[in-house]
Amino acid sequence: EDLYTFRPAFSKLLHLALELYPDADIRFILSDGLREELNESVLAICDHYGIPCIRLEGIDKRMGHPTVKGMASIADQVIQHIETQ
Repeated sequence: EDLYTFRPAFSKLLHLALELYPDADIRFILSDGLREELNESVLAICDHYGIPCIRLEGIDKRMGHPTVKGMASIADQVIQHIETQ
């Protein structure tokens, strides 16, 4: 029943991903514009499992979804994160 709430479900997801794919380079992409309590949970859980978190900033959106410009910005931020790690 705990898996019906965000924190336990997200923790299980990361735990299983690390267990099933121990050699994979796993990173989490955290969108901007989310509630701060969700951001804090994601960051704490990623830190616990040693998963780098790519925290997106300034994504252009329309009706809550990235525009073409927003998708390009996401790609740029992910590439920058990968290249600096």
